Formats: sequence, C-alpha cells, structure tokens
Amino acid sequence: MQARESELTEMLTSAQSSLEAMQKLYTAAQNQLFDLQSTREEAVAGRQEEVELAAAELEAVQSRLLALEAQKDNLQAKLEASRQEAATAAAHGSSSSSSSVEDTLRQELNSQREVSARLR
Repeated sequence: MQARESELTEMLTSAQSSLEAMQKLYTAAQNQLFDLQSTREEAVAGRQEEVELAAAELEAVQSRLLALEAQKDNLQAKLEASRQEAATAAAHGSSSSSSSVEDTLRQELNSQREVSARLR
C-alpha cells in the first residue's frame, strides 16, 4: 500500500509540474499574442494617420488646382477681351498698347498653365 501511495504521490507531483509548465507556456503565449495585437494596432493607427495626411494633402492640392483653373479662365477671358479690343482698335485704325497688354496676359496665362500642369 505504501508503494501505491508513493507511486500516486510521484504521479501527482509529475502532474503538478506539467500543469505549472503548461501554465507558464500559456502565459507566455498569451503575452506574445498581446504584443502582436499591440504591434498590429500601432501599425494600423500609423497607416490610418498616413491615409488621413494624404487625403488632406490631396484635398489641398485639388483646392489649389480649382483656384488655378478659375484664375486661368479669368485670364483667358481677359485675353479674349484684349483681343477684341485690339481687333476693334485695328478696325478703327488705332494702334494702342493692347498688344503689350495681350503679351502680358499671355505670359501670365502660360505661367498659370505650367503651375496647373505641375499640380496634376
């Protein structure tokens, strides 16, 4: 009977050792899982921040592009008006400084086109 009791005590000790080892493994695995989740959440947050910054930058560029296009349209209208004035002046035999104004407007329009093309 004492041999049986000794055998059962050894089995109990062995089982308790196994249980402690399994608990340590479980705790280590759980900590590793939490670390992985934390790392993943940080990466997701970083990506989200990058996306938000890119969206804000895109919105600013689109806004600037719209402003430049409006300015281009305005300059084209001025250029057209200048051309009409020059045509009217030429029809009436008057030579004014409209060609100088037209050249200035052309340069300004070309400059705006270059800026607009760079933003696209």
